[in-house]
Amino acid sequence: MNNKYKLLLLAALVITISWATVHFFNHDKRAAKDFAEEFYAIPLPPKTKVIDQDFNYGVYYGGGLGEVADDQPWLRIKSCLLN
Repeated sequence: MNNKYKLLLLAALVITISWATVHFFNHDKRAAKDFAEEFYAIPLPPKTKVIDQDFNYGVYYGGGLGEVADDQPWLRIKSCLLN
């Protein structure tokens, strides 16, 4: 094979392996974000305004269980529930 094609094949292989590795290790964060999106879709009472929203995601090690993913979607809201 020509050296140019070998280099191109090697570059494609490195890019593919890098993408697959990042995709594999970000799976839990994507699942947490999907859960947060479902949480944000829950209807709020009338006269309620969302001021801020986000989700915290972290992976903790230890406790005898190995790694534990912790995801916490949250909303900061302002509401007037009384007439």
